[in-house]
Amino acid sequence: MIMIDVPKYARYTYNNYVKYYDLIILQKLMYKFDLETSIHILLWRYNKFNVSKILKKILKSINLDNTDLFDKIIKAHIYKERHGKRRKLKPLKSKEYDEYRRSEYMRKRKQTLLERYGAENYVNLDKMRETNLKKYGVEIVTQNEKIKEKNRLKLKERNYDEVLKKRKETLLEKYGNENYFNMEKMKETNLKKYGVEFISQNKEIREKISKTLKQNYRCDFDKVRKTMIERYGVPYKGQMDIKNIDEYLNLTKEFLEEKFIKDDKFDIKSLQEYFNINESTAYKIKKQFDIKKHTINTMQYYIFDNIKTENKILNDRKVIKPFELDIVLPNIKLGIEYNGLMYHSEGSFNKGRIQNLDKNYHLYKLEICNLKGYDLFHIFESDNIDIWLSMINNRLGLNERIYARKCIIKELKSNEIKDFLNNNHLQGFVNSSINLGLYYNNELVSLMSFSKPRFNKNYDYELIRFCNKLNTSVIGSASKLFNYFIKNYNPKSIISYANRRFSNGSIYEKLGFKFLRKTEPNYFYFKVSESKTYSRNQFQKHKLANLLDKFDENVSESENMFNNGYRRIYDCGNLVYGYTI
Repeated sequence: MIMIDVPKYARYTYNNYVKYYDLIILQKLMYKFDLETSIHILLWRYNKFNVSKILKKILKSINLDNTDLFDKIIKAHIYKERHGKRRKLKPLKSKEYDEYRRSEYMRKRKQTLLERYGAENYVNLDKMRETNLKKYGVEIVTQNEKIKEKNRLKLKERNYDEVLKKRKETLLEKYGNENYFNMEKMKETNLKKYGVEFISQNKEIREKISKTLKQNYRCDFDKVRKTMIERYGVPYKGQMDIKNIDEYLNLTKEFLEEKFIKDDKFDIKSLQEYFNINESTAYKIKKQFDIKKHTINTMQYYIFDNIKTENKILNDRKVIKPFELDIVLPNIKLGIEYNGLMYHSEGSFNKGRIQNLDKNYHLYKLEICNLKGYDLFHIFESDNIDIWLSMINNRLGLNERIYARKCIIKELKSNEIKDFLNNNHLQGFVNSSINLGLYYNNELVSLMSFSKPRFNKNYDYELIRFCNKLNTSVIGSASKLFNYFIKNYNPKSIISYANRRFSNGSIYEKLGFKFLRKTEPNYFYFKVSESKTYSRNQFQKHKLANLLDKFDENVSESENMFNNGYRRIYDCGNLVYGYTI
């Protein structure tokens, strides 16, 4: 740290546009910034050419006669001569200087408040109210009609669309989700400050809120609750439709465990039906009474329970902190996400917790996992869970093993492979001209299909589907079927697409394909009342007039779909591979 001899240098301040106070600032700046940055910030305050003399004296006073540094700083601050005008300082803005002055002010302010009143954030409410009464005739400024009108005008002028857009951009940049809310951090802060996860759970806070509302707005909640009980038998309006109200108002953990735990799991549906409450309220009750049992019929837990390995983690926040992964299998470096359609989509219906999810959200999570050395499976609510479990068990090496060398190849027609693809491939059946089946003991155990390319006509063929029988690993099946196709059909080039929701493309690399590119996330539609997804190709705009009840030619495909009760969910895109001979 270079020290500045301030008293010694004070004699240079007269008529040189440098004040004694500025040297103090320079000294303080150098605790935070390097010498060059500190001098830049200081010189920014002046607009005279003879600042070069000042700079020389500053450097000399701190025993640093550095010509290169001098030239570098001066050139950055001074314009070249133009039209005979005297050179002036370049009016550079200094964000660092503003931040420094602001932080210094706040530090001194807090220190003064602490010394005078014993609290850094002290506010004299009595004095504030007294002043407001004198100036505005009310205790709280916002109660004054003129102030209210002024604020209303400001709010009208304010562009909320711009504010909301900027907020979403910031959240998207920082967290990958324009609707991100760090619930865990909020809970952690509340635990430190108030000893509870939610402020409303703290008795003192509730009493303070009630007291403030009584004082400022004459709102007596005790009286409201008393009136509700007298008239309707319940303290809150939202409880009027609840069944078995006496038991609801006197809930205990013992009652819930005895009544709703079946086969070592908590029956959330029975709880909803018994009290006539919604799912959200039922889960709040489960959490409030700290019931640890897994919930019956919750698909995430079903998947977790059916993964036959001991080393598995539920709701992990360590692998891609601060984001959560539903299930993590550390031994094989695999993450698993179960994505409900409603909460992982976008549409016109957005209420409460149902918000539009950014189209890159699933892809973003996948790529973070890949950076950490993990693969990620994105399971959609509409998927066949048995196929997913078979794929997970295949990764774990738990499926039945069959060797391709013990199998024979048969060429099949499209109608012979439909059931096999629908039962064993996540994307189901699709028409194809060449279908190669691998048979073991007269049973179809593996299938690979080809057709003319659907999207890129520069290739001879497209590898459309490949899958093995459920819960079966056919060792060497892909190589055997692919080599048969090359030998018997002599293609010059083949293209194929690996869906990133469930494939990392490794099988293509083993077959000799070359990676070409990544595609943007693809989307699917689903009806809000259903759990089935539809390809976007089915709902191209020119087809909608015959498919939808309400169709408007003047709006886009997606708007028409949203207006008819559909939402849209995005996957992670594809990896495109090419094979040439």
